[in-house]
Amino acid sequence: MYVIVDASKTEDNKILVDKTMEAYGTVDILFNNAGMLSMSSLMDVSLEEWNKLWAVNVTSALYLAQLVAPEMKKKDNCAGSDSYSYG
Repeated sequence: MYVIVDASKTEDNKILVDKTMEAYGTVDILFNNAGMLSMSSLMDVSLEEWNKLWAVNVTSALYLAQLVAPEMKKKDNCAGSDSYSYG
């Protein structure tokens, strides 16, 4: 199963979790692997770009964890992980 979403949009993150629950009935592992990198310098980065980077790199990981935590809390063995890449 795969679901194409924009990690910067909270409604897309909710769709991702909903589709996962529909397909599998549970969530055992959360691996946050979405990420964006800006090639703009400090002086040139726009607030729009900054907000998108923050939404993808930070907010989506928090929101996904909040969405799946109730399901994962029902079990004794579950895992969550964040993956970060720096270029």
